[in-house]
Amino acid sequence: MLKYNIFTYLYKKMEQDEFDMHTRFLITPASTQPYPLFIDSIGHHEDQEKLNRYEGFPYYHWLQTYEGEGEFEMGGRKVRLPTGTGVLMLPDVPHSYYAVTDTWCTQYVTFGGSCAHAILSTLDMLESAVFRWDPDGPLRYALGHILHNLETRADYSGY
Repeated sequence: MLKYNIFTYLYKKMEQDEFDMHTRFLITPASTQPYPLFIDSIGHHEDQEKLNRYEGFPYYHWLQTYEGEGEFEMGGRKVRLPTGTGVLMLPDVPHSYYAVTDTWCTQYVTFGGSCAHAILSTLDMLESAVFRWDPDGPLRYALGHILHNLETRADYSGY
């Protein structure tokens, strides 16, 4: 385990086989997390597999398309997720997502904490929703930059 300057412990789990490359960084579980806002996990899927979460995910979950295209289903609605698109899922909301192109590359971050709801309320983001931006804009590269820093530096903020 490595200790980072935000006083959390982090380890990297890399799963690799001939069809899939997944990089995932896991932060200390919420049950031992004393912070009002924390990152549970952050990662990158080179070829996103189909996921059905019938009971949702226990934390807030941001998923964005880096390349290719996927489809997201929630509450009987289907929405395409091309490059320049992401979805914020609230905790415990049933959903599924899957590739609609040969390869769908995704990036994600899951987070929680006692202040997460208040922060999202201030931003008027209290519903699971799809967001769109310029496909070549800075949001496309933000998570990749953080992931790169996690792999290469002890201080992933970049400062």
